[in-house]
Amino acid sequence: MPDPQQICQKEAWNRGHKHECKSLRSLTGKELPKAVLACMELLTRRKHGLILDDEWAMLCQLQTHIDDFRKIGTYENVELMAMGASQFSLTQNMFNKDFVAAMYARVCSQHP
Repeated sequence: MPDPQQICQKEAWNRGHKHECKSLRSLTGKELPKAVLACMELLTRRKHGLILDDEWAMLCQLQTHIDDFRKIGTYENVELMAMGASQFSLTQNMFNKDFVAAMYARVCSQHP
């Protein structure tokens, strides 16, 4: 009988970790904000067809609160973190910078 931990690892690998590992390997020893990692995971999974169209559409409907970030003067940070998420996830040729900034803002806005 397979070890439950091995089953869990295999399921995680098939859910997208095999794609994420490629991106994360170059970041060994670097500490990234959790919101950047979450954004990277979303972009990577979408790139590899692991997020269904209807789920992606629902995610994209979440509010970005971009205007709020601009009002408080932190939108430049959103853009910078989004640029990192895009480059580290190797998706910069798939999603434009404004889209990634909006996705990063969604992640930040949903985090308590």
